[in-house]
Amino acid sequence: MQPAQAARYHGGDENGTCGSSSGAFLESVPARNLCESGLASAVTGTGPWAWSCSGRHGGTDAQCSAQRLVAGACGSANGVTLSDSPKTGLCSSGTPSIVSGNGPWTWTCAGNDSSSAACAAQSTTQSTAPPGTGRTVPSPIYGVTLDDVSNVNAALSAFKLLGRVPTARVVLDTGEPASYYLAPIRTLRPSAYIMGELVDSSYMTSYTASSVQAWTESYTKTLNAVVDIWEVGNEVNGNWLSTESNGADVLPKIEAMYDVVAASGAATAITFFYEGEPADNNNCIATDHGGNDMFTWINNRLSLNLPAAQRPVETEKIRVNLKYALISWYPDQCQGETPNWPQVYTKLAGIFPNAKVGFGELGTANPENGSTFETNEIDQYYPMASVTTGLPPSYIGGYFWWYFAEEMLPWPGSLGSTLKTAIQ
Repeated sequence: MQPAQAARYHGGDENGTCGSSSGAFLESVPARNLCESGLASAVTGTGPWAWSCSGRHGGTDAQCSAQRLVAGACGSANGVTLSDSPKTGLCSSGTPSIVSGNGPWTWTCAGNDSSSAACAAQSTTQSTAPPGTGRTVPSPIYGVTLDDVSNVNAALSAFKLLGRVPTARVVLDTGEPASYYLAPIRTLRPSAYIMGELVDSSYMTSYTASSVQAWTESYTKTLNAVVDIWEVGNEVNGNWLSTESNGADVLPKIEAMYDVVAASGAATAITFFYEGEPADNNNCIATDHGGNDMFTWINNRLSLNLPAAQRPVETEKIRVNLKYALISWYPDQCQGETPNWPQVYTKLAGIFPNAKVGFGELGTANPENGSTFETNEIDQYYPMASVTTGLPPSYIGGYFWWYFAEEMLPWPGSLGSTLKTAIQ
């Protein structure tokens, strides 16, 4: 009996082929799945990385490579004052877009991880303009609400992974000085536009017209350079904003906030609370303490029954010059109500002729941590700007999911993946 012999290769040439790491975007140097067939060489480079997979028995080698996963981030030109449109220093990572504007200038830095950072530079020729008039927020707006900025790094990471540049609506808590928010907003600003909510509706009874004016002056003085939109009234027609039976103290507070922000040159927004229409069977309108359905409240408080020339100067100024007229909508609090949004927003746009319209707040009464109701709500509303016909040209989206910090941080939480899919 002859001794056993080693197995022999009886096939033809065998080419090397790259593994699944080839062509991928990776956070670190690839160490696995380098070759599907053939022997892997050493990996070279610092991202992109390269290696080969050797062929056998005369087969060809395969050349393989992978890219480093890069988040978009603004460069040294962001946030500075320049004499001309920036040409260099646009992005510290990612691919810059075309620079737009005539000073201020804006651009984005797109990462290959689907993130995008919003960047801007000011012009020296505008040094005499009111400070901090904010960046122009492009439409559609994909907004989220941050009612807590203590986990700002987690929020920043989430913004970079959303796939769209969001607008972060920061709730400015009563009792916190404006300086408390300066560092968090500066951290978020390269990757998001910023809306500052001066006084949440739940805080409104804590202020008088004079104290809310002082509050607004303090906040705009500190934050005007880093806030793009100021919300000067939140859910203003709600019945919980006043302790007076007729709600007469609410409008003077809105006027005080508006006057301070408008004088600074910044963009103003007012959010109304939608409870349906009086004729709707399923409306949830509450009329105590001066509350009312959105349009009745607007008609009464802005004296729209009078000719324009006879209306109060202050409210007419707000009506004509408001930049954003928005709606807060919580469908679980008004069950069975099915708003005709094209009709609602067309009517709202007609009242505020120079304002953009959209949602200023969306959510559920309490966090439901990814319930079917919540996922359906996000799926229905966030794509509205592109899928719903009949909306007015001034419709800009918005939405501003209230429980973003609670339900999507750390990313993706229970709803982040749903939101990311909805806005693509």
